[in-house]
Amino acid sequence: MTTGSSPQVEEVAQALQPVVRAFAFWAAVLIPIVLIGLVATKPGLQGQRGTWFVVLLVLNVVALIVGHRHKR
Repeated sequence: MTTGSSPQVEEVAQALQPVVRAFAFWAAVLIPIVLIGLVATKPGLQGQRGTWFVVLLVLNVVALIVGHRHKR
């Protein structure tokens, strides 16, 4: 946190950290299933399907980074 934040904000951030990590961990586990389903149901990633694929892929990378320390 920044040095100018109040103690209450830091306490809330510390309390939410395990929840955010757990959510990110499980999102990183489940997003590839959605990606496989997106590709398997209809070949090709043109148009909106391609956009969703890229968005989910980026979200998966973010979730992997945030959730990699879950339960360590």
